[in-house]
Amino acid sequence: MLRLGIIGAGGIASLHTHNILSGKCPEVQLTAMADRKESRREWIRATVPDAAVFCEGSDLIASDTCDAVLIATPHYQHPTLAIEAFRHGKHVLCEKPAGVYTLQVRDMIAEADKHPELTFGMMFNQRTNCVYRKAKALIDSGALGEIKRMIWVVTDWYRTQSYYDAGAWRATWDGEGGGVLLNQCPHQLDLLQWLCGLPVRVRAACHEGKWHDIEVEDDVTAYLEFPGGATGVFIASTGELPGTNRLEIACDRGKVVCENGQLTLWRQTAQERFGRNPPSPIKELLALSDAWAPIRGNLENQDSKTALSAQLKLEGIGLFGRMIALRQGMGA
Repeated sequence: MLRLGIIGAGGIASLHTHNILSGKCPEVQLTAMADRKESRREWIRATVPDAAVFCEGSDLIASDTCDAVLIATPHYQHPTLAIEAFRHGKHVLCEKPAGVYTLQVRDMIAEADKHPELTFGMMFNQRTNCVYRKAKALIDSGALGEIKRMIWVVTDWYRTQSYYDAGAWRATWDGEGGGVLLNQCPHQLDLLQWLCGLPVRVRAACHEGKWHDIEVEDDVTAYLEFPGGATGVFIASTGELPGTNRLEIACDRGKVVCENGQLTLWRQTAQERFGRNPPSPIKELLALSDAWAPIRGNLENQDSKTALSAQLKLEGIGLFGRMIALRQGMGA
């Protein structure tokens, strides 16, 4: 049984807490939690009466109350707390983003590399989504050939002005360190490089406060160039209603489109640039084996989007627990 401590008791941490307490993560026991707000510490005592309660994450890490920590604090604290946890011999699962400053994130990764006996994971739970797993399998198999172009329009992150006004830290450089790219889109940016690889050149226009009275970016268009000549466009916004979430990856032997929780595939019998006549693509709507298909099939409904997000978060923490159990079983 993995003893887990959660640092931060806000919205996402409360979701993790309820998942663990309801038995959805049987490998995990919640033994400690920390939060700087007294009201949240009172909530911890009432919700998890057997857990040790701390004001500071550093104190939780220094204690012997847990084997691993889940960091769910404001963005600026992520690298600092992770480094402390590694140095105290604790496994780390950190919510996105990895941090605000590149150098701090590099320090965090360097510290993790010094402790190969520990498991370190970022909560990029969208990698467990069956749609993106299937897209990656198709691309990696070589069946679609080389990537020529990708475009991802992800503008279904609509936020009202009242959303930003609800917290003084929201959409500020001091509070969050960024806008739609750092707060809403880390999952899509992670999936982009996971599926297509890292670009070698990026040109982008980031508009700060274009659609809202905020100081950080809420509208972004980026042009990407990849090794081998492939190109891409990434568009993100919190100012469009209704928004779109469509990923299209065109290859020289076919194309995949991820939209509305479904993956559509076009296959070609030959590379389209050779031969007298272009091949006729064969279109397939892939049937994906997925326990959350009823939820994903109705993604126009906001409750369904929330439920899907919760399921993917659950998958992420469950995988983290299983990885540690496997490592310990192997004597690593």
